[in-house]
Amino acid sequence: MNKLEMLIACIEHYSYLKDVPGNQVFVSFAQKGVLTMLLDSYDVFRDMDIGFFMGVIDGYVENTIDAEEKHYIHYEERKKKLPQVVASIMKQYNMDEIKALEQFYLSDTGALFSQDTSELYKKTPEELFALYVQEQEK
Repeated sequence: MNKLEMLIACIEHYSYLKDVPGNQVFVSFAQKGVLTMLLDSYDVFRDMDIGFFMGVIDGYVENTIDAEEKHYIHYEERKKKLPQVVASIMKQYNMDEIKALEQFYLSDTGALFSQDTSELYKKTPEELFALYVQEQEK
């Protein structure tokens, strides 16, 4: 798994475990320095699986209590599609991973994509990118 896939997997997996929308997880991770810590950890432990990085996050934020109810069960679909969407944003707008993730998760498209009820997780990466671009052009 590359850096971008690792970041997205952590955000979406944490969203599922804590029952919080992915865009809110991204904002929290950015504010608390978790994204930087994950990138630094990846450089040293790139062969580790998602469980390792989730343990690093739990240790960093000192919060291991999982949500009782699960409202964000389609995190696997988001984890699979979002790397391609973010890679397209990086290329189109000449951004690094963190800036492109930020731009996506803070957009209306990203906020809706984070909600299972919007069913945007059913869209293809190309459709999601087109929605993002359309939003940016308004």
